[in-house]
Amino acid sequence: MASSVYNYHVSEEKKKVDKYESIKEVIDYLYIDKHKKRMSYQRIHTELIKLGYHIGKNKVNNIMREKGYLKIRKPKWRKYNSYEGDQGVQYQNSSYRENLNN
Repeated sequence: MASSVYNYHVSEEKKKVDKYESIKEVIDYLYIDKHKKRMSYQRIHTELIKLGYHIGKNKVNNIMREKGYLKIRKPKWRKYNSYEGDQGVQYQNSSYRENLNN
């Protein structure tokens, strides 16, 4: 890659303005200061709507996940699997072998 192309893309990244910056500050206030890290993204979304912000709940979820406020949930149960592998002892069928040789 040419250095001019690289520098162009780096400068364009720096020029981008985050249009959710003010909402991120409000989410920080609501989640950390006001509710002491006890609210999920759904309740934060309703608080933002009450304050007059127009934002989707999935965007609130994405912002909170970027900031590390939401836990990564692991499934409670593993998927059912009935396969148990080779079990027991397998004996050679000596009578079958004797019939083959005859």
